[in-house]
Amino acid sequence: MGARQAGATERSSQRTASAQTASRQSGATERSAQRAETKQTRTESRADTRTSGQQERTERQGQRQQGQTERTEARQQGQTERTESRAYAAQNIANDWDGHHYYDDDDDWGWALAGAAVGATAGYIAGAATARPTYVTVLPCTPTVVPYGGVSYYGCGGTWYNRSYVDGSVTYVTVTPPPGY
Repeated sequence: MGARQAGATERSSQRTASAQTASRQSGATERSAQRAETKQTRTESRADTRTSGQQERTERQGQRQQGQTERTEARQQGQTERTESRAYAAQNIANDWDGHHYYDDDDDWGWALAGAAVGATAGYIAGAATARPTYVTVLPCTPTVVPYGGVSYYGCGGTWYNRSYVDGSVTYVTVTPPPGY
């Protein structure tokens, strides 16, 4: 009976060992499956993050390009408007000038401008015969003003100027001095 009991104990022990081995293998398989699942989840998460990051970069690049396009269009529109404005102003001046007189219905500034333009032209022609003219927007001194032949000459330290208008701004052009100076 002892042998039987020993055999039963051995078989029971083998069954227990076998069950433990099966349990360990099952746990190992389960843990392995969990690791594989976790690894797959991480891989998918990284791929989603990379895809999301790429989409965000693409979106930001598109926004930068759109902003650049809008700024370029705004600059071009401004340039077009300025060009049209200058052309409109030049056309209005040409329409108000008949070759001898400047017509301005609002006030008498037109006559003054016309006289200055004629004087500047005469002074420019006279000055061009002797030297290349220079242009200044502010005289370097308090000038001596000498009217001659319907034109005002502005003397500053031996240099003489006539007043002119360039793009609507007062400009002084160097000329030869008036007779007697």
